[in-house]
Amino acid sequence: GSEILFGAFISVTNTSPGALPTARRIDLRDEGGDVYHPLPLPAGNAYAYTPRLIHPRTRIPAFGSEADDNLAATGRLLLYRIPARQYDDGILELVIDDPADPADPARTASLTVSGG
Repeated sequence: GSEILFGAFISVTNTSPGALPTARRIDLRDEGGDVYHPLPLPAGNAYAYTPRLIHPRTRIPAFGSEADDNLAATGRLLLYRIPARQYDDGILELVIDDPADPADPARTASLTVSGG
């Protein structure tokens, strides 16, 4: 079958008074439970999501940055290669590992994205 590239733009905000880690892994999961990992993007890509420490009371992407100013994006990019049928037929979830609880890698937060 054919494949498509599925992109998700995300932003991360730290409202706490201390620095916090961002999610180390954000995967895409389909209704059947298949998991897709993000494709590596070039390090110099201004839109690429990379895990990092986020300073207190700041946001990624930073206000006024290239990724923030682009109204089509307004976030950092995660890019996945998935079977086209998964996009056309079902529901996709972004599965975000909780960096605050490394002892429990199964803890996730999900965002449901409608396909075609």
